[in-house]
Amino acid sequence: MKARVMLFCGALLAAMVGVGSDSYAANPDGYKNIKLGITQKELEKKHPCSLTFEKSDDAGRHIQAKCEDFPFNGSKTEAIFDLIDGKLLRIYFRGGDSLTDFESIAKNIVGKYGKATFDLTYDINSFAEGRRDEIEMIWHPGIILRMWRFPRIQLVTVSYQDAKYEALRVAVRK
Repeated sequence: MKARVMLFCGALLAAMVGVGSDSYAANPDGYKNIKLGITQKELEKKHPCSLTFEKSDDAGRHIQAKCEDFPFNGSKTEAIFDLIDGKLLRIYFRGGDSLTDFESIAKNIVGKYGKATFDLTYDINSFAEGRRDEIEMIWHPGIILRMWRFPRIQLVTVSYQDAKYEALRVAVRK
């Protein structure tokens, strides 16, 4: 009985902390007119570019739609739309390749969703000097802005995703 009371109190406290927190303020509904949760047919009607579709798992539960010339942040870029069980759960963009691109996109996201939940750009100088290979900002649970450095390329990526995306993606791959 005591364990049940403690479990109930812990759950109640967690719920109260979550309600008063702004940590879920950036649960995006999508990007512009492409909303998370739409079907593949709806995506085909709303997209501003030509899409190619491919299955990412043997059962066909995870489908990726790719677009090479999606309008984003003032230019055309690659976009990937992840559909799981027939619903769009993630929109992923390649947002450029410079710190200027990263800062421009961050400014736009902050303008819409407010301050990032996790801001790991405090060490941006180390990235600029080549001592770090990644910087990121996360608006929990649904927006991730990253800048990556690989041996021959540097790129900025942005992901708008449903809170269930990661768990479903892992479940589909099992």
